Amino acid sequence: MPFRLAEQVTDELRFETMNRVASIQVGKPREIASDKPWVSGFLKVSVTEPIWLDTTNLAGDGQADLIHHGGPHKAVCVYPSAHYPYWRDTLDLPNLMGGDFGENFTVDDLTERDVCIGDIWTLGEATLEISQPQIVVERSPTTLSITATSVPTHQHRD
Repeated sequence: MPFRLAEQVTDELRFETMNRVASIQVGKPREIASDKPWVSGFLKVSVTEPIWLDTTNLAGDGQADLIHHGGPHKAVCVYPSAHYPYWRDTLDLPNLMGGDFGENFTVDDLTERDVCIGDIWTLGEATLEISQPQIVVERSPTTLSITATSVPTHQHRD
C-alpha cells in the first residue's frame, strides 16, 4: 500500500491515526548479487528513533527505480504484519520479519481489506494518503534468496 503525503486536507476527509505501526524500515539502493547483478532499495533496516518523512520518501531511504518506486505518490510503502505468518510458512523462511518485503512501515491489525485509496492517515506529525495498491516487484524473490516457482503470483480472495 503506497502512501503519499496528503496535499490538500479538508474536514470532509476521513482521518484515522496510524497507531498500529509495528516497525519502520529504510534502506538506500545497493547492488544485489546474483547471476545478473542489479541495484535495488528493497533491502531495509529497522529504525527506532524518530525519522523525517519528506514528500518523496523517509530520511535514509531510497529507490533505485524512480519510475516505479518512490516519489510524491509513493513516498512510503506499507505492508501488513498479518501476512507474514503465511509467507513464513509458504516460503519456509521462519525468520522473515518487518521490512523483508521492502516496506517502510509494517503495520499491525490493518490489511488491504481495511483501507481504501484516498483514505487519510496521520502518523506523528505527518498526514498521509493511500495513493495506490502495492505492486509486486518481480525481483523480490531473488532478493529474498528464494526460487520464483515457490512464490504464488496471486491468491484467490474469498
